[in-house]
Amino acid sequence: MSGISVMWQAFQFSLVGASEILAAITSLEFFYSQAPISMRSVSQSLNLFTNALGSFLVIPVLLMVNSDPNNEWVPTNLDEGHLDYYFFLLASLMGLTLMVFAYVSKDYVYKTQ
Repeated sequence: MSGISVMWQAFQFSLVGASEILAAITSLEFFYSQAPISMRSVSQSLNLFTNALGSFLVIPVLLMVNSDPNNEWVPTNLDEGHLDYYFFLLASLMGLTLMVFAYVSKDYVYKTQ
């Protein structure tokens, strides 16, 4: 058991919550404004599906990094693991995703109202 209070995480969780709210509103507005009228509900559902898929992909990533029982990155007792490796892996995946997004979206032309 760690001697650090869980309240040290309150500020970080507040920032994550605020960023989730801002990202959700932005993506909903983008999908609603750029989709054809007949496809708006489908685009909204695809938006929510991609959010769910991102949450679901945590499971195989955790299984992958914990595949070696002698060197688990995220064990039950977090003081014995390598959370730094896990977060560096997540940051690397986010950087890779950012590069793919920048490549795919560079030629996108916004639909005017």
